[in-house]
Amino acid sequence: MKGRVRTWCRCLPGYRALRMLWWWGKGGESRSLALLLLRRPRHLFQPYNTSAADRYPELFAFVRHQVADQPGSRLLSFGCARGEEIVSLRRLFEQAHIDGIDINRRNIAQARQRLADDPAVRLHVAGDASVLPEASCDAVFALAVFRHGDLGGVKPALCCDRLIRFQDFEQVVTSLADSLRPGGLLCIRHANFLFTQTAVAQGFEPVLYQPACGSPLYGPDNLLMPSPAQVPVVFRKVPAQGGQEQKTECWR
Repeated sequence: MKGRVRTWCRCLPGYRALRMLWWWGKGGESRSLALLLLRRPRHLFQPYNTSAADRYPELFAFVRHQVADQPGSRLLSFGCARGEEIVSLRRLFEQAHIDGIDINRRNIAQARQRLADDPAVRLHVAGDASVLPEASCDAVFALAVFRHGDLGGVKPALCCDRLIRFQDFEQVVTSLADSLRPGGLLCIRHANFLFTQTAVAQGFEPVLYQPACGSPLYGPDNLLMPSPAQVPVVFRKVPAQGGQEQKTECWR
């Protein structure tokens, strides 16, 4: 019942403006969210800060099985929020270098306070991975990033382009792909788009499937599409022809 009421309220004229004023008046995190939505920086997807530590234990365990923990390893937490995901990754990768990227300056400021004692963590305010050297990462995590909380609910929106667009998704995941070394892993979970529908996906192979998460899916035309029972969530960057290909079992 509560979900139906929320969906109905979102359709009311002036709902978004009133909600923005409410957030502004509350101050703190809510005012930061209002400012972010007013600025609408390029490549903004999920504006909300909902996050927690250890949210993806099976996915993290799979990556840890595939990627060595050593000083030369490099991980990227894309959309790192206030650093919860980086804390989780550090428990599994004690030696690796970890980068965190978030589009919200307040998030990065809080993450820097939380992770100030970890010299192997670097944090960046950005909307894509172009701030990192190409082919530098062994694994990239983009979890609950390529989605917008206002698209869900009892009756999902039929079109998503008033909030997020597939074209922007494709641009950003291309930058993530560029940051990966050959054989590196790209992890995308809880997204409103499918990585397999992008052009850059041709250079990757899916290596881990999980049940669809319930978030509505939209196609390259930004229109709602049927959701499959399972979706690929981890992809391996295929080495260039003639390189040594790293074999792995495909988990389902």
